[in-house]
Amino acid sequence: MADVVGNLSTVPDSDVRAIAVYMADISGAPAPDRKRPADVVAQSSSDDAAQAHAAGAAIYAAACASCHEGSRALPYGGVNLALSTAIASPDPRNLLNIVLSGVGAVEGERSPIMPGFAASIDDARMVALTAYLRARFGKRPAWANLDKAVRDARAVQATSLAARDTPSESRQRGKP
Repeated sequence: MADVVGNLSTVPDSDVRAIAVYMADISGAPAPDRKRPADVVAQSSSDDAAQAHAAGAAIYAAACASCHEGSRALPYGGVNLALSTAIASPDPRNLLNIVLSGVGAVEGERSPIMPGFAASIDDARMVALTAYLRARFGKRPAWANLDKAVRDARAVQATSLAARDTPSESRQRGKP
Protein backbone atom coordinates (compact mmCIF):
# COMPACT_ATOMS: atom_id res chain seq x y z
CA MET A 1 0.00 0.00 0.00
CA ALA A 2 2.90 2.36 0.65
CA ASP A 3 3.88 2.06 -3.03
CA VAL A 4 0.36 3.03 -4.06
CA VAL A 5 0.35 6.04 -1.74
CA GLY A 6 3.84 7.02 -2.91
CA ASN A 7 2.74 6.92 -6.52
CA LEU A 8 -0.46 8.81 -5.75
CA SER A 9 1.54 11.64 -4.19
CA THR A 10 2.65 12.68 -7.70
CA VAL A 11 -0.85 12.52 -9.18
CA PRO A 12 -3.05 15.65 -9.40
CA ASP A 13 -5.64 16.01 -6.62
CA SER A 14 -8.44 15.71 -9.17
CA ASP A 15 -7.21 12.24 -10.16
CA VAL A 16 -6.92 11.13 -6.52
CA ARG A 17 -10.47 12.36 -5.96
CA ALA A 18 -11.68 10.46 -9.04
CA ILE A 19 -10.05 7.27 -7.75
CA ALA A 20 -11.63 7.78 -4.31
CA VAL A 21 -15.05 8.36 -5.87
CA TYR A 22 -14.65 5.22 -7.98
CA MET A 23 -13.59 3.14 -4.95
CA ALA A 24 -16.52 4.47 -2.91
CA ASP A 25 -18.88 3.68 -5.79
CA ILE A 26 -17.78 0.06 -6.17
CA SER A 27 -17.90 -0.40 -2.39
CA GLY A 28 -21.55 0.61 -2.31
CA ALA A 29 -23.44 2.72 0.16
CA PRO A 30 -22.54 2.24 3.82
CA ALA A 31 -24.99 0.50 6.08
CA PRO A 32 -27.04 2.95 8.18
CA ASP A 33 -24.89 2.21 11.24
CA ARG A 34 -21.74 3.04 9.24
CA LYS A 35 -22.78 6.51 8.04
CA ARG A 36 -19.93 8.95 8.44
CA PRO A 37 -20.26 11.71 11.06
CA ALA A 38 -17.97 13.80 8.83
CA ASP A 39 -20.81 14.05 6.30
CA VAL A 40 -22.93 15.91 8.86
CA VAL A 41 -20.01 18.11 9.91
CA ALA A 42 -19.15 18.98 6.30
CA GLN A 43 -22.76 19.88 5.47
CA SER A 44 -23.12 22.25 8.41
CA SER A 45 -19.72 23.94 8.18
CA SER A 46 -18.15 26.46 5.85
CA ASP A 47 -17.10 25.61 2.29
CA ASP A 48 -13.42 25.55 3.33
CA ALA A 49 -14.10 23.04 6.09
CA ALA A 50 -16.21 20.94 3.74
CA GLN A 51 -13.41 20.94 1.17
CA ALA A 52 -10.87 20.00 3.86
CA HIS A 53 -13.00 17.05 4.97
CA ALA A 54 -13.51 16.02 1.35
CA ALA A 55 -9.75 16.08 0.78
CA GLY A 56 -9.15 14.09 3.97
CA ALA A 57 -11.87 11.61 2.99
CA ALA A 58 -10.26 11.13 -0.43
CA ILE A 59 -6.85 10.47 1.12
CA TYR A 60 -8.39 8.07 3.64
CA ALA A 61 -10.26 6.21 0.87
CA ALA A 62 -7.10 5.89 -1.23
CA ALA A 63 -4.53 5.11 1.47
CA CYS A 64 -6.24 3.80 4.59
CA ALA A 65 -9.71 2.37 4.08
CA SER A 66 -8.65 -0.88 2.43
CA CYS A 67 -6.91 -1.95 5.64
CA HIS A 68 -8.89 -0.15 8.33
CA GLU A 69 -12.29 -1.06 6.91
CA GLY A 70 -11.36 -4.45 5.51
CA SER A 71 -12.08 -7.82 7.04
CA ARG A 72 -8.48 -9.01 7.33
CA ALA A 73 -7.26 -9.89 10.80
CA LEU A 74 -4.11 -8.44 12.37
CA PRO A 75 -1.37 -8.00 11.43
CA TYR A 76 -2.51 -7.31 7.85
CA GLY A 77 -5.82 -5.70 8.69
CA GLY A 78 -5.91 -2.27 10.26
CA VAL A 79 -7.22 -1.56 13.74
CA ASN A 80 -10.74 -0.20 14.18
CA LEU A 81 -10.15 3.54 14.11
CA ALA A 82 -13.32 4.23 16.10
CA LEU A 83 -11.50 2.59 19.02
CA SER A 84 -8.22 4.45 18.48
CA THR A 85 -6.95 6.32 21.50
CA ALA A 86 -4.65 8.29 19.18
CA ILE A 87 -7.64 9.74 17.32
CA ALA A 88 -9.66 10.36 20.50
CA SER A 89 -6.73 11.95 22.34
CA PRO A 90 -6.77 15.67 23.17
CA ASP A 91 -3.35 15.92 21.49
CA PRO A 92 -2.74 14.89 17.84
CA ARG A 93 0.96 14.03 18.23
CA ASN A 94 0.53 10.28 18.71
CA LEU A 95 -1.67 9.97 15.61
CA LEU A 96 0.73 12.10 13.59
CA ASN A 97 3.70 9.97 14.64
CA ILE A 98 1.84 6.78 13.68
CA VAL A 99 0.81 8.08 10.26
CA LEU A 100 4.23 9.59 9.51
CA SER A 101 6.42 6.75 10.81
CA GLY A 102 4.11 3.75 10.59
CA VAL A 103 3.96 0.82 12.98
CA GLY A 104 6.64 -1.84 12.75
CA ALA A 105 6.11 -5.52 13.28
CA VAL A 106 6.87 -6.89 16.73
CA GLU A 107 8.70 -10.20 16.50
CA GLY A 108 6.69 -13.08 17.89
CA GLU A 109 3.47 -11.05 18.29
CA ARG A 110 0.38 -10.70 16.19
CA SER A 111 0.42 -6.92 16.39
CA PRO A 112 -0.66 -4.34 13.86
CA ILE A 113 1.74 -3.23 11.14
CA MET A 114 1.45 -0.14 9.00
CA PRO A 115 3.71 1.65 6.54
CA GLY A 116 4.76 5.20 7.29
CA PHE A 117 3.47 7.92 4.98
CA ALA A 118 5.94 10.73 5.72
CA ALA A 119 7.47 10.59 2.25
CA SER A 120 4.19 10.37 0.39
CA ILE A 121 1.81 12.78 2.18
CA ASP A 122 2.76 16.45 2.38
CA ASP A 123 1.87 18.68 5.35
CA ALA A 124 -1.38 20.05 3.87
CA ARG A 125 -2.66 16.57 3.08
CA MET A 126 -1.55 15.31 6.49
CA VAL A 127 -3.61 18.07 8.12
CA ALA A 128 -6.61 17.20 5.92
CA LEU A 129 -6.29 13.47 6.67
CA THR A 130 -5.90 13.78 10.43
CA ALA A 131 -8.70 16.38 10.68
CA TYR A 132 -10.95 13.99 8.77
CA LEU A 133 -9.97 11.03 10.99
CA ARG A 134 -10.73 13.10 14.07
CA ALA A 135 -14.14 14.16 12.73
CA ARG A 136 -15.15 10.74 11.46
CA PHE A 137 -13.77 8.41 14.12
CA GLY A 138 -12.91 10.59 17.13
CA LYS A 139 -16.28 12.28 17.59
CA ARG A 140 -14.45 15.02 19.45
CA PRO A 141 -13.85 18.70 18.69
CA ALA A 142 -11.24 19.47 16.04
CA TRP A 143 -7.64 19.83 17.20
CA ALA A 144 -6.38 23.40 17.39
CA ASN A 145 -3.23 24.35 15.46
CA LEU A 146 -3.08 21.04 13.59
CA ASP A 147 -0.82 22.52 10.91
CA LYS A 148 1.77 23.44 13.56
CA ALA A 149 1.49 20.00 15.15
CA VAL A 150 2.22 18.40 11.75
CA ARG A 151 5.31 20.59 11.24
CA ASP A 152 6.51 19.79 14.76
CA ALA A 153 5.95 16.04 14.27
CA ARG A 154 7.94 16.11 11.02
CA ALA A 155 10.78 17.99 12.75
CA VAL A 156 10.90 15.43 15.57
CA GLN A 157 10.83 12.60 13.03
CA ALA A 158 13.69 14.15 11.04
CA THR A 159 15.75 14.52 14.22
CA SER A 160 15.04 10.90 15.19
CA LEU A 161 16.01 9.63 11.75
CA ALA A 162 19.22 11.65 11.77
CA ALA A 163 20.15 10.26 15.20
CA ARG A 164 19.36 6.71 14.08
CA ASP A 165 21.48 7.07 10.95
CA THR A 166 24.50 8.48 12.80
CA PRO A 167 27.27 5.85 13.09
CA SER A 168 27.26 4.25 16.53
CA GLU A 169 30.85 5.24 17.27
CA SER A 170 29.99 8.94 17.10
CA ARG A 171 27.04 8.44 19.49
CA GLN A 172 29.23 6.91 22.21
CA ARG A 173 30.40 9.51 24.69
CA GLY A 174 33.57 9.38 26.67
CA LYS A 175 35.48 7.17 24.24
CA PRO A 176 38.71 8.46 22.73
